[in-house]
Amino acid sequence: MATNVDLTSFDYALKILYDEARVMTAVCAENPAYARMPKSTKFKERKHSFVMHYGSPARSATFAKAQANRYPSKGVECLLTRGHDYSIGRIDTETMLASEDDPDMMRRATEVEADMAMLALGNSLGRGVFGNGSGALGQINQSSLDTTTLTLKDPGDIVHFDKGQVLVFAADASSALRDSGKTLTVVSVNESAGTMVLSAKLNTVTALATLDSIFTEGDYVTAADRLLPNGFDAWIPATAPAAAETWLGSADRSVAPTKLAGHRHTSTTDPGLTTLEAIHLLSARIKRSGFSADTAYLGTDRFRKLIVELEGKAMFTKEVVPIKGMSGEIIAEVGFDAIVVHTGGAVVKCFPERNCPEDTLWVVRNDTWEFMSMGQAPRWVVKQTPVSDADQIEFRLAYWGNFKMKIGAANGRYDW
Repeated sequence: MATNVDLTSFDYALKILYDEARVMTAVCAENPAYARMPKSTKFKERKHSFVMHYGSPARSATFAKAQANRYPSKGVECLLTRGHDYSIGRIDTETMLASEDDPDMMRRATEVEADMAMLALGNSLGRGVFGNGSGALGQINQSSLDTTTLTLKDPGDIVHFDKGQVLVFAADASSALRDSGKTLTVVSVNESAGTMVLSAKLNTVTALATLDSIFTEGDYVTAADRLLPNGFDAWIPATAPAAAETWLGSADRSVAPTKLAGHRHTSTTDPGLTTLEAIHLLSARIKRSGFSADTAYLGTDRFRKLIVELEGKAMFTKEVVPIKGMSGEIIAEVGFDAIVVHTGGAVVKCFPERNCPEDTLWVVRNDTWEFMSMGQAPRWVVKQTPVSDADQIEFRLAYWGNFKMKIGAANGRYDW
């Protein structure tokens, strides 16, 4: 006897078709930095408190001096909150009812929307590893704004945009939204040119200017918002922290900006470096701080140039990354190709990362990072509900979590 497809059976079908292994594999497969980062799914507290240490207790070869000059170890308390992200799909009721006698039709009906929901959050998590929590997707780079065509400063950032995406703008990730958050919608995307056509001319947004930052509506609402997870660019900012940081619970990392916020070098402070030389420089600085880097992340074009720079001497390796489920068991595996670079006292695996800005190189120690989440990230929201103003059923994929850097001096960046 046939049974109608109701919300309960739809929920069950979604979880069977897209179990934990399939969701996590889809999210990790093309995002090596997120896939390789250690993870914890126990971030249940409202705020996660931890201490980053930057000073050891006093010592001396003379007992009396060691006692007289004693002082305790030093550290900064950090308070980390959860960022969050949502992707929502819908299936019309007619399609659901038409599949009541055909489980395969149910699979086909949910597959496209569910796949795209996973892709959206997978892209967001992968991009978030390298971001600062603001959700900035790129910058405008054109002198004339009397046009519907937007040109990006970094053409590679075009992969972060899709037709139908609703955008807002700000001078930077610390400023208020332009024109009280007026939106423009993406009409079409030209990946080859690094451009997109919008629903209205750029100059219809009051005070919009070249080099303004671009955000998806809802990711950045008020000045200096950090609603998404805080990635590399937050923990190791291009400019050393100079004061207490709100996103870290007012922790002041300026007291020891390298030990607490990583190494930073640029083409100005250390000019003329090739990609390989920059990897060696950062690895050496990290080694001098008492740690050994093991990973470098590069944009895909910079990785291509590194291969050329090595002049046929590149040593390739394949790293297989186990994906663990909520209970800690291995539920899947993904693999990534890397180039092995032997630096002074450290072996660094270099990975091409589509989410890494082309003008920034990151050299890190992988086990000093962790993605902390409330449950698996991402995960299906259990309840599927009817849409009040449409003949459709809505399902949701979401995550709640944040990135954590445990040791600043074990990580660094180089900007060209």
